[in-house]
Amino acid sequence: MKVSELNVGMLLQTVSNWEITYSAWPAYEVGSLGKTRFEKGVPGVTVTHAWNREPEKALLMFVGTTKDNFTWGGTLTHHRFLWNGRAVIMTGYDIRYLEKFEAPV
Repeated sequence: MKVSELNVGMLLQTVSNWEITYSAWPAYEVGSLGKTRFEKGVPGVTVTHAWNREPEKALLMFVGTTKDNFTWGGTLTHHRFLWNGRAVIMTGYDIRYLEKFEAPV
């Protein structure tokens, strides 16, 4: 999937053998004199490969895209989702591992 294909309210899942996990990447607040480490908890997630095991599948709901005053994952633009009852952010790099959820008939 591409970022341009995301619609607010869309339900998504990971493709094949990929899963969503929390990411401990640091966040940096962008200031006039450079970057200052942003110590507040940023609920960020990334997509990882589940090697030699079944991935934990979960649904995400796309909420929207924001341009923030902090960098996380090397970018100011963050895509916001609801995942496991929590609001989380993701960078555009991981969107390629998501696909639209189709309910089984």
